[in-house]
Formats: sequence, structure tokens, C-alpha cells
Amino acid sequence: QSTWGLSLHRRRASAPTLLDMSEAGVGSREPDPTMLLAIHEMQERFWPPYALWANDEASCPALATILYAADKDALRDRVATALWEGYKLLFVMASNVAESEIIGKVLRRAHWCDKRAVRFGLIVNKAEYQASSARLARIVDAHLSRLGVPQFSVVVMRAEAELDSKAAHRAALLKRWGYFEGLVGRQAVQIGCLGFHVVDMRSLVESARVRPALEIVYDMLPSTVSRFTHKAVFCATHGIQLLNLQMSHRPYEIGLADSGHVQTAVQTISERRGLDPEDVIIRWLLQLGVHVCLHSGVTSAQLISHRSVFRFSLTPLEMFELTTVAHRRHHHHHHHA
Repeated sequence: QSTWGLSLHRRRASAPTLLDMSEAGVGSREPDPTMLLAIHEMQERFWPPYALWANDEASCPALATILYAADKDALRDRVATALWEGYKLLFVMASNVAESEIIGKVLRRAHWCDKRAVRFGLIVNKAEYQASSARLARIVDAHLSRLGVPQFSVVVMRAEAELDSKAAHRAALLKRWGYFEGLVGRQAVQIGCLGFHVVDMRSLVESARVRPALEIVYDMLPSTVSRFTHKAVFCATHGIQLLNLQMSHRPYEIGLADSGHVQTAVQTISERRGLDPEDVIIRWLLQLGVHVCLHSGVTSAQLISHRSVFRFSLTPLEMFELTTVAHRRHHHHHHHA
């Protein structure tokens, strides 16, 4: 298997299925987020350790970042910092070919870095390949040549607006996905999706030649976790890994303004343990089995400081508190309304 690959582990034959979990308890509008903790417990017991992108903990999901900056000097600094700090998964945007050239130059000069251990992902919008497999392949080649790497570990297809007809939408989805399937082997080890509905991922699992290896979600936080339970169970059931893209460089501040009880729970843990609140949330995600990608807005200093998430772990009680606090608070108010 390629050293550039997303080494996606399959469950052992003896492992119990998650299908019962995926079909039960997630049909309601607000599924119980404790389902995520159950998934994590099963992963720990029956799945081999993660071997995607080596971090300080071999069994911990990856801490990644998107390489983007307003100016060339800032981008060079962020790339060098990410490499020096040991970030093993770096995402680039298909629209920014010039930036891949800058990144490639930094990578070639980083003689202290084990380049074979660094993986790259590419995120693609429809407008960038205009529904053409040949155009998509040319864009991917342009990035690979500038980065100086043989393959992308994963090329990600961003979700698009649904068509009025479900049948037409499904047909268009499978056609576009077919363009990405053509990348697997020579240009990409695996392909993934970003912001897909579960129904669309189900269509790919049932009908596509190549299944998605990765689904990227936005801003999965203790205050929003209930919205992701159905998708997380589906992904765990079908061997699709989750990556949370923090759409702000201050993840702690997202979604917490109207969730004081969640903020209090995070703050209590951070103060008791002497930890940064943002690192508490990132570590919570990693321990749920979710990869985390820091947004391009993070500074080099934050790239350095967030590496501390591999120097502590949350207790089972803290994991339960963070995963269920918003859900329990909502039901408490609903019960007493």
C-alpha cells in the first residue's frame, strides 16, 4: 500500500456490526448523542488503532490544517510551522494552484522534515472543474506537480445544491462522483466528500464503484453535536471516516454564545485541568474518533499551541459531560416548560 495512502482500517470479521445502531434510535429529529460515545467505545474495542497520519499518539485521529494565507510570506510561515510541528495532513484548495507552488518550494527546502510522512488532501468545488473529468484531472495534476508529491491521499468533492427531482439529483451526483473515481490510483489514493447529506452518502455506498473514505463536516462542537449523530453512525457503519473542519480559528467561540451551559462545561474542565478551552474541544473530537482540520485562519503560534492536544486526554466522565450537556439541558428545559 502506498505510503501516501489513507490507510483505512476495516473492522475485523469478528467485530460486531454497527448496523443495529445505525437503524435504531437515530430516526428522531434529535437523536441521543450518547450514540457517539457508544461508537467510540466499539472502535476502541474492536477496531485496530488508527494508522492514518502519525501523531504523538498512534491511536489518535489526525490534527490537520488547511494551507491558505492572505500573502506569500504568511503562507510560507504557516507551511514551515505546520511541517516543523509535525502536522501530517495538509489540505489545499483546488482554486489556489499558485499557493501549491509556494507550498511545494517550502516542502523541498525542509530538509529536516520526513516528507514521506506528510499527506496532502485537495478540496474541489464544481466550478473548478465544470463537470468535466478531463478538467478535474488537469487541475489535480497541476497541484501535484507544484507540490512535488506523487499522489493526494484524498481528493474531496464538495456537496452542491440539490436538484428539484430526487432521481435527477442522484443521477447527477453519481455522474460527478464518477469523475473523482477516475482519479483513484494514479492521482489520488482515495476520494472523500464534504458536507454531504446522509442520503447522498447512502447513494454512493450503494451504487458507486469507489466508496467515499472521508466525510468532512463543519463545526462539530458540544453545542451542535446532536445534529451530527445520524451522520456519525452512518459513517462508522460503512467505514467512512469523519473530519471536522473548524470554520473559525476560534472554535471555542462558535455556537457557544447562546449555549452558556456548554460554555460553562468547557470552561469548568479547562480551569480544573489548566487547559485552553479550544484544546479541550479539539481533544474531545479526537477522542470521539473524529479527525480535526484547523481552519486557514489559525496563526503559526496557534498551530504550535494546538499540538498540546496530544499531551493530555479527557476522562470518560469529561467526555460524557461534553457530549451530552447540550442534549440534557435541552430536554431538561423541555420537560419543565
